[in-house]
Amino acid sequence: MEKKETILVVDDEKDIRHAFKKTLESAGYRVLTASSGKECLAKLKKEKINLILLDILMPKMTGVTTLKKIREEYPSLKVMIITVVGEEATKERTVRLGIEGYLVKPIVKLDLVKAVTDVLSEV
Repeated sequence: MEKKETILVVDDEKDIRHAFKKTLESAGYRVLTASSGKECLAKLKKEKINLILLDILMPKMTGVTTLKKIREEYPSLKVMIITVVGEEATKERTVRLGIEGYLVKPIVKLDLVKAVTDVLSEV
């Protein structure tokens, strides 16, 4: 069953991008990737994205900065945070910016697919 939703995975780690892409494509999603906040924002101008999986700890432009820019231009776009850091202050800041979820790496494949499916099935 092919799903129509497009997910953008934003992470500076190539292995993470590849693993998430492979897992989500096998679940029927269309998956694009970006290695930075800047690349993420450029892809948003060209593609219709249904959900962004956004890493917090990235060089140059952090996930929080990227999220703020996303909210300015795309206030209703669904965003889930992915991070190795379970830091409460960062979590609270991103929740205030309006996120749909917060996943702490490493993320089990089934948990990733379930979290994404749950967020995208919300109306």
